[in-house]
Amino acid sequence: MKTKNLGMIEKTFLFIWPFLIVFSLVTYLIAKSFYPVVSFLLGAFTSLLLNSLHYRVMKQALLSEKKLAKTTTVFLYIGKMIFFGVVLYFVIINENWNIWLTFVGLLSYRIVFYPVVFFEMRKKEGDGNAEL
Repeated sequence: MKTKNLGMIEKTFLFIWPFLIVFSLVTYLIAKSFYPVVSFLLGAFTSLLLNSLHYRVMKQALLSEKKLAKTTTVFLYIGKMIFFGVVLYFVIINENWNIWLTFVGLLSYRIVFYPVVFFEMRKKEGDGNAEL
């Protein structure tokens, strides 16, 4: 599989799926119940949905009007945090779901993003071009 022409955000969306599958499988094998897996997947899919929306909106904003990009970024982050809070609230009031696994699911995009950035930077330093 060639990932050479993909940016770091696209690579993150590509590499997050194996992480989600493995983490969900390990969670199920440890807990022997689907409730923790559903909790994790709720957070993970929420994170994927909102980060995908953020990526598409920012890509469009940067192509059209760069002056609005800063304002758009602030509103998107505020919206994401509010939505994350709503998801965590519903997990808290449901006694079957695990808030910690939901929180890990919400962080799953970042958990995969930082290693992708790290390896991309190492690859670029090895090529003699450290720019992103």
